[in-house]
Amino acid sequence: MREVTKLAQQFCELLRAGRFLEAGERFWASDIKSVDPPPLPDGTPAIVEGFAGVKEKTKRWFERCAMDDLEIEGPFINGDTFLVVLTFVVRVRATGETRPIREFAVFVVESGKIAEERHFY
Repeated sequence: MREVTKLAQQFCELLRAGRFLEAGERFWASDIKSVDPPPLPDGTPAIVEGFAGVKEKTKRWFERCAMDDLEIEGPFINGDTFLVVLTFVVRVRATGETRPIREFAVFVVESGKIAEERHFY
């Protein structure tokens, strides 16, 4: 539990600093699985597996969108799992369109790395 708490706190510190890709590169497992409710608008499937695939998914999202007014709640720990609540305004870079988002992200830790992330919004 202590290992998960430390990892989750460090991960959230990076998120609060807006360093999402760095957080992933530091804490994702090589075989991570990332799950979103629907496929993403750019054609990225709802389920992406593997470090390189999840990194590319994250890079593409941030190339397409910005997060304004980011607030992070958590981490909330339960065994090998932690939850983070993200509240932000997503801004589409190409159009300037904005909309508020409240996202719940659940992370499962195995062997000191994030093995799975699930996004609810």
